[in-house]
Amino acid sequence: MSEQFTLFGWICVVVFGLTIAVPYLTRRSDLFTVWNLFLLGSMNFIGYAAIQTAAGVYSYGLFEDADYTRFLIGAVILYVTLYLTYYRFRLPGVIAGKTMRFWPGYQGPTLGIMVAVCTVLLFLSVFFPNIQFIGQILIIVGPSAGVIAVAIVFCRWWQVKSSIWLIALGGVLLMLATFASIHGSSGRRSLLSVLVVLPFVLYWIHLRYRPLVYTILPLGVGVLVGVIIMAGYSTIRGRHKSETVNVTGRDSVQTAIESLKLLPTAIIELQGVTDFLGSDAVDASLVAIDRYTKVARPEPFFTVHYVVMHPLPRAFWPEKPEALGLTLPRDTGVWERTGFVNWGPGIVGHCFHEGGNMLGGLGGFMFCIFYGAIFGTAMRYFDELLMRQPDNPYVLGMFAAASGQIIAFSRGDIALFSVLILGAVLAGLMVKFIGRITVGYRLIYPSDRERAAAEQPASLPTDEWGYPQIPAAAQYAQN
Repeated sequence: MSEQFTLFGWICVVVFGLTIAVPYLTRRSDLFTVWNLFLLGSMNFIGYAAIQTAAGVYSYGLFEDADYTRFLIGAVILYVTLYLTYYRFRLPGVIAGKTMRFWPGYQGPTLGIMVAVCTVLLFLSVFFPNIQFIGQILIIVGPSAGVIAVAIVFCRWWQVKSSIWLIALGGVLLMLATFASIHGSSGRRSLLSVLVVLPFVLYWIHLRYRPLVYTILPLGVGVLVGVIIMAGYSTIRGRHKSETVNVTGRDSVQTAIESLKLLPTAIIELQGVTDFLGSDAVDASLVAIDRYTKVARPEPFFTVHYVVMHPLPRAFWPEKPEALGLTLPRDTGVWERTGFVNWGPGIVGHCFHEGGNMLGGLGGFMFCIFYGAIFGTAMRYFDELLMRQPDNPYVLGMFAAASGQIIAFSRGDIALFSVLILGAVLAGLMVKFIGRITVGYRLIYPSDRERAAAEQPASLPTDEWGYPQIPAAAQYAQN
């Protein structure tokens, strides 16, 4: 199956790449969307990872042809469902036009208050109170609140071009980068969100309608710089993890600062970035397919269950479900041979973990359809929010904060990453709620119907849906 897997991998790289590039180059779609970030990750964690599996880079097991076939069919079903849902399902756009339209401002004293709110949440994610449930929530939302603070300050600086706000922006970024490297196994993805936030916001508030040459060149340089930084950080994060085990508070901050000091040297000593590309996700998916179709009993809707139950403290529920990325290598005996390891089982692996050989062997494929529809709907809703509110720093910061998880989502663990993505959304909602109490908010982003009504004379009659009826002559003149 190596030739088929290699061909499949290159097809994925090309198809996903063209899905990103062609609509953007032809001006039919935006570039920095949640969907495109997901496809960018899929190019690496599905496409290139399949090529690595065919080359035997990881070799996690001796799999049968049936396992490879299940993976190929499952991946095709999953992505066909994702494409159809994202491009054909209209309901997310309708919902996006009616939700998240009231936000605090970010000018004058309001700006300082909102940045302070975000900063406090960021600090509490590290120096969190020893209060069950509250501490767990703060750990999840704090880093995202820090990214939202960067987005707010950057948008304000872009408006006024004041050196004061530029200094403030640098300070918030440095603090955020320091704290991002503290958050355990998600440190690399948190740091990626820090690297993404400025180009992400700049694209939506300025580069979106600029000529392509003014967009592609700076973003291309930014991507190259980001890859180099992430590759350098990957070489030192093992040291960081070993030194921060069982260490909290001030010691963790000191270790994180030390990691940032070592980063320039790690970048200089890089031998290349190829080790940063690819992953073991396809091999891990094959392990899950083999295990849950032949040996172990599948766990239907495990991801949904994990996300819903995750806020409950383990101190209250010792049997709280663990992520598949932890249980799969442990239950297959990998820990006994190599010690602790955390896998990214891929979306297809998760689907077979939940469906396995149920329904006459079709269970895994049915969950590929189920999660493809859910994730496609969510990504369409998120992108509709971005397209409707392209200058809203709260929304921009919210999705920039989730960008690291979105890029790595196709690698998995999708249950844990879903929690972290929803945590970024929750951080935005918490900032919004606190802003409502402290500074108030107003309708900043009206719906299409409200905008159309506001732009037309009040004397115009409306149709049955509430839209103004424009006279035929005026419609002709507009066309």
